[in-house]
Amino acid sequence: MLTRSITHEWQTAGYIPMDLELTLFLSRHARTPLQWDILAFFALNPHTRDTAAALAERLGRQTSAVARELEDMALLGILEKQADAFLAVYGLRREPGIMRLMERLRRHLETMGKPSRPGRSDLSAPSRM
Repeated sequence: MLTRSITHEWQTAGYIPMDLELTLFLSRHARTPLQWDILAFFALNPHTRDTAAALAERLGRQTSAVARELEDMALLGILEKQADAFLAVYGLRREPGIMRLMERLRRHLETMGKPSRPGRSDLSAPSRM
């Protein structure tokens, strides 16, 4: 009965609880504030493709730290990396499962009125590339 009451209160307040699949995904891939910021950014900006330096600037983070996380997320198949001899550009992988999870994360963030983790500025930004 308590669960039903809490669920009803959340729904009437407009809160949509995260589903199990999204919770598991985030527990594996958003273990640090930087990982969270990157995933939240791409959830809110799914068509953005940019360099580590440009993404670091948008997130207010050091380029080297962002570059390491982007590379890891590309190896895990969350992001795509397009690189030549001089430049690497990262974007959300266009795989239906990843896109579906990012859409659910976007909806959750927008429903909560928290586009980023507490203390961060709005992560929505137009693409530079």
